[in-house]
Amino acid sequence: MSVLGVADLVHPLSCAEFFSQVYGRESRLFAGSPDRFSHLFDWTSLNYLLRDHQLESPRLRLMKDGAQVPHAAYEERVRSRRGPDRAWLRVAGVIEALEAGATLAIDDLQELHDPVADLAESLETELREAVHVNVYVSFGTRAGFRMHTDPHDVFALQITGRKEWRYSCNGGPGEVESVQTHVIMPGDCLYLPRGWKHSATPVGEPTVHLAFAVNSSRIGDFIEWLITQNHQVADLRRDLRPSSTTNENQQRLHDAALALTGLMTIEELERFFEMRDATSLARPRFSLPYPVAEWPTDDAVVQFVPTRGRLVLRDDGVELLVDRRKFFFSIEAHSLLELLLTRRPVAVSALQKAIITDDGKRATKALTLVRSLLNLGLLTVVQD
Repeated sequence: MSVLGVADLVHPLSCAEFFSQVYGRESRLFAGSPDRFSHLFDWTSLNYLLRDHQLESPRLRLMKDGAQVPHAAYEERVRSRRGPDRAWLRVAGVIEALEAGATLAIDDLQELHDPVADLAESLETELREAVHVNVYVSFGTRAGFRMHTDPHDVFALQITGRKEWRYSCNGGPGEVESVQTHVIMPGDCLYLPRGWKHSATPVGEPTVHLAFAVNSSRIGDFIEWLITQNHQVADLRRDLRPSSTTNENQQRLHDAALALTGLMTIEELERFFEMRDATSLARPRFSLPYPVAEWPTDDAVVQFVPTRGRLVLRDDGVELLVDRRKFFFSIEAHSLLELLLTRRPVAVSALQKAIITDDGKRATKALTLVRSLLNLGLLTVVQD
């Protein structure tokens, strides 16, 4: 099955409609067929996860009525062959807590389960933001978490069972808060902007949902970056002293505000976004035995690993800013790198056609570049 993206989550809206009408503005429920997300996660996936990864609190936690079940009730410390003691889940303790109405929550599922990682990376590429995924498992009729807000946007994907969601926007002063209530069905996607109050309660049946958290930039992040980039501006470096007069400090604040306002342009904002793209950390993706023992053939299909990056065309070549690193390539590699940055899986033979050269060494140069990117961890073999 092909990897899902924003368009698949927000159907029947188009991506353009979602971004202009909903994203960051209001909540929206997108109904879907019951099996729409069944390939992402299921009970077998959960059981393997609990068996094969000895996760510990707070990454794995049991919550009931807004309070965390003491981790000593379901895990114990065991001696490790190397290093410190580690957590060991007790099946009986987990089952007892779930039977009593607790919700099982596991953080950063994108690091543990490939189908979820694929969707998280797809969303990161489209939204240009970091995406983290939690899974929530419940059985009874008690909420694991009370009404709360999150510091990120959320796409809640209902995998199996039903949950009753209550959510509302934080109104301004004097506004009456309007709480919406919906029972979310398997295959539904609920989008909530950052800061919306919400809670999810099971309705007496086994239920699992995934929460894809989108960590968007804030104005304060942009201002902090601007000040760092423009530390030489005199009005942003002046001292503010308690011993100064009120008028003196007021004037310095006024001058700093004017200087900062002059720096806050759309061009600088795009530079800020490009910086975030270039410094986003790529998840490690291995394709052993490549490239240690052998190299991929022309028929092999490869994929760029980082979800975001920046390509800068220079007079003497092309600069790739990605994964908090900087690389320089000849101008011949520009089209090939542009193709890879789309993150679409592509055959090595197709990459050879993207090399711009007239010296008859197109295949050799493409393979050399592929090998370099594999060695750097920026490329992975998805089909050999």
